[in-house]
Amino acid sequence: MEIVQPSRLAELVAAGRGRIWIVASDGTCSQGPTFPLETWLPTFERFADGRWLIVNRVSREGHARLLSPAGDLIDRFHLGNGVEHLAIDSSERIWVGYDDESVPSNNWRVPGQQNAEGGDAVVCFSDGGSPLFLPIWPQEGYGVVDPYAMSVDGAGVWSCPYMYAVEYFPLVRFIPGEPTRWWRNDLKGSLAIATAGDHALLAGGYEHDRLALLSLPGTGAGEQAPVIATWSMPLPPGGSWASERTTLLVGRGDTIHLVQDEIWYRWRVRDLIPT
Repeated sequence: MEIVQPSRLAELVAAGRGRIWIVASDGTCSQGPTFPLETWLPTFERFADGRWLIVNRVSREGHARLLSPAGDLIDRFHLGNGVEHLAIDSSERIWVGYDDESVPSNNWRVPGQQNAEGGDAVVCFSDGGSPLFLPIWPQEGYGVVDPYAMSVDGAGVWSCPYMYAVEYFPLVRFIPGEPTRWWRNDLKGSLAIATAGDHALLAGGYEHDRLALLSLPGTGAGEQAPVIATWSMPLPPGGSWASERTTLLVGRGDTIHLVQDEIWYRWRVRDLIPT
């Protein structure tokens, strides 16, 4: 196997093309479009109408590309520095979560909206890249260092941010046009979220293989979310996640997805609620 020197990465990426593979819930695969790479680490999401959003995590102007279902370029726009999380909600809005180094630096502006205390850790955009909504975080935390987890669910997203004034990771719900809802949460560093009704699943974090079911009491005004049950996900010991193949851990809607060593695991919230 040829070892590629870092100095050659830019050259190879500039000439390279990627292909998207679509894996159905029954495990069958189909080919998606090909597209110019332009970056060695793209992240992407799909709109309900089949369009694709390809984003270069390392920011530069025009680093987000909107592609047709066939892979043709429709538009380019900018989604900010340090894209760490990317999702598209049921209203075809783009949600972006930023890494800890980039949270204070993007300085988005939306007419009639006040910027969040501590920077824009999560921002909602139109499908054409215009900022639409700047979430308001729980005031008890006095700012966000890192959103850690961001999972789309219906017309909004959930996040488990690290709040720098207090050592906790609240579970926060954002829907444009609605008040922020949030629950206190004793689980630190969760990386994936799934929800259904008044329950949530949190996966990963400082205990890397943890899968926890929580109850969400009340209306989301800072109530404590108690842990009902915990399990261990099938990950290598010690938190190394060392593997010859990519590991994926993500929450979407009511399901946590883990891809580890070419095995796709899924946990649905309602399947784990005690009867």
